[in-house]
Amino acid sequence: MCLMELIPLYSLLGFLPIIQSWGVGGLQRPWEIYPLGVIHGLVMGGLNSCCRAFYGEMIPPGGEAAFHALYAITEKSSSAVGPAVVGAIVDKVGSVRPAFVFLPVLIATLVPLVWWVDIGRGRQEAMAWADRTRKGVGHDAMAMSDLNRTGDESAAEALLASDDDDNDETRRWVITLESGDFNAAHSNISTNTLPMRD
Repeated sequence: MCLMELIPLYSLLGFLPIIQSWGVGGLQRPWEIYPLGVIHGLVMGGLNSCCRAFYGEMIPPGGEAAFHALYAITEKSSSAVGPAVVGAIVDKVGSVRPAFVFLPVLIATLVPLVWWVDIGRGRQEAMAWADRTRKGVGHDAMAMSDLNRTGDESAAEALLASDDDDNDETRRWVITLESGDFNAAHSNISTNTLPMRD
């Protein structure tokens, strides 16, 4: 995260009269953006992965899709907010260089927030939230093996109600399920005896 500070800080060097007198440095020449682009590319990929992993540590089990969707929405919205703020600065001042002041301030503001996050407590609260949510919708915490019988009975009824041409194989799978031999039913699925739908 600190390497990301290099880009705006380097750009701010262009405000210093001594750097301006050199004619190079502080983004006074077009080619200077390329080394900064390399730094940005190398740092941003790793930083994005770290942010997702950090966030993922505190997602409640069973809520991964919803919470990663929330992450994606907020990440994409920052792609609109950041340029809007920079655009407002450019409109007000008439130059893009003062907008580089906004970037280090933004990064410096977020660093303490990251340090204050307690991942252990976040994990515990995520687990508690998952337990409350599961019980709130009528599911008590139970082993998956206990859920197999009720889930398989519903699946069996749905399969019997279907009007497939391959109904004989479907019935064979359903009869295997009703007999309670779940290993044989799983074997039938894995050997593709269960008809597939398009």
